[in-house]
Amino acid sequence: PAAASSATATAAAAAAADVKGKKDNARIAWTPEEQSIVERAVSEKKVPYAIAKLLKNKTEAQVKAFLKNQAKTTEQEEALADDLGSPSKKRGGRGRKPPTTAMNTVPKANL
Repeated sequence: PAAASSATATAAAAAAADVKGKKDNARIAWTPEEQSIVERAVSEKKVPYAIAKLLKNKTEAQVKAFLKNQAKTTEQEEALADDLGSPSKKRGGRGRKPPTTAMNTVPKANL
C-alpha cells in the first residue's frame, strides 16, 4: 500500500507540474534497457533523432540531454582519476600581482 501511494503521489506531482506548464525534466528515468539501446546506437554513430525513434517514450531533447549528462559524468570521472593519479600536476592561476605603478607617478620617491 505504501508503494502504491508514493507512486500515486509522484504521478500527481508530475501531473500538477504539467498543468503549471513546467515539466519536471530532472525526474525522467532511464531504464537499463533504454540505456543499453542508447549506448549501442551511439557506438553505431546514430544521431539523437534516430535514437529517439528507437525509444518510443523519449523525445529527441531528452536523448540529447541524456547524452550530454553522460558525457559530463564521464569527463568528471576521468578528471577525478587524473587528479588522483598525478599529484605533481601544476596548479593554475595568475601568480603574484605585479607591484603597483603608483610609485612611478611620484618624482624621487624613496621607499
